[in-house]
Amino acid sequence: MNVQTDPKKLVTGQYKDTKPLNIRQAYNDQFKPRIDLDEEIRKVLQNDKTGDILDIGCGNGNTLIYLRKNGFSGKMIGIDISDGIMQPGKKVASECHLEFQNASADNLPFGENTFDIVIARHMLYHMPDVAKVMQEVKRVLKPGGKFIITLNSMDNKPIFNHIIQKIKEKFGFVIVRNANVINTENIQRFLAPHFSFSVYEFRTSYPIESTSPFIEYFKTYQTTFERELTESEWRDVLTEAERELSSLMAKDSNLHEYNVGSVITANL
Repeated sequence: MNVQTDPKKLVTGQYKDTKPLNIRQAYNDQFKPRIDLDEEIRKVLQNDKTGDILDIGCGNGNTLIYLRKNGFSGKMIGIDISDGIMQPGKKVASECHLEFQNASADNLPFGENTFDIVIARHMLYHMPDVAKVMQEVKRVLKPGGKFIITLNSMDNKPIFNHIIQKIKEKFGFVIVRNANVINTENIQRFLAPHFSFSVYEFRTSYPIESTSPFIEYFKTYQTTFERELTESEWRDVLTEAERELSSLMAKDSNLHEYNVGSVITANL
């Protein structure tokens, strides 16, 4: 277990509250063509508007709120291990007829055949045992139910990956990245024993014209290093990240970052 899969470190670190998530979402919103994952999920489920939905690792609850506001009428429950990150959703839970619970996706507190739809939006790479999550999702889904997953590709954010590699080479500090555990390229290994599925892949880009947006995004990964960095070490990391990015920009006046991922529809 590491900082990306340890529940205690996730709750006290990058998902203690909504700030890091909001920064990441704002950064990703600048990529073109813009991929609105909530809208992509809505389109996949447009013929299932009356079904009961469970959102595992629901974060701020935005996906469920979006679906409710777009005509989905079934029961909607979001679970997350962090109470802090669910607070925005909880504030509108009564108004939107939503329910939020503290729970983990590998031990769902629901009976068999409870939901028509389960959603896992960019969260499976935080699970220490993805196979166990698949079993739990299958257990709580009704026959014919759908499991909607969004994931990153191994090719996602090459500039970010280049810079964290440079930081590793210079300082020996390692950011834990779990995209190699589960991603667009290997999702079939986890789904095939339980589901039939289809994969919609997307690729968007963002012109890097200033270091500031990237560095603000990079800062949200402070708690994802293999060990906790001192404030002095963290300042050195940020300085190196900005220096390396500036160097890349000087070499390429048309420098772009790429967001590469997928929306997977799995069926029982």
